[in-house]
Amino acid sequence: MDVVQDKVRSLLVPLRDRTLLVPNIAIAELIPWQDLAPVDSAPDWLMGILNWRGYELPVISFEAVRGDARPATDDQTHIAVMNSVRGEQGVPFYALVTAGIPHLARLGEGELQHTGAFDGVAASGELARVQFDNQRAIIPDLDALEALAADYVRQVA
Repeated sequence: MDVVQDKVRSLLVPLRDRTLLVPNIAIAELIPWQDLAPVDSAPDWLMGILNWRGYELPVISFEAVRGDARPATDDQTHIAVMNSVRGEQGVPFYALVTAGIPHLARLGEGELQHTGAFDGVAASGELARVQFDNQRAIIPDLDALEALAADYVRQVA
């Protein structure tokens, strides 16, 4: 008898020097980089505000959340509009800066191996660091990223 292994559709989201691994359903839309509305006295992680389908979305730099420098943008830079995980009232979406177009990964049970830190202890915004098929990735703490976005939206409202 053949055993069918369920696989989870996930996306490998490229950053400048890292890769994020998120569930496919986490990303609502991917759009090319565009100029963002600047924000005075913005936290380091806030790249600006994106007007998307009538929503004003905070655009987050995952690198800056981790404490690294904000990424430079170029013609490969994209913005991933993220679906809200927690369903914060008034914040159904937020956005992340990416260094390119995400790629589909189908992962089955047992394919992910938890790894130690790449360069020290786990950084802010990280849920786990994993490896599969000789590829390392960070599973971001989507709840924490959404909370950053929601807290910012509440402060400026």
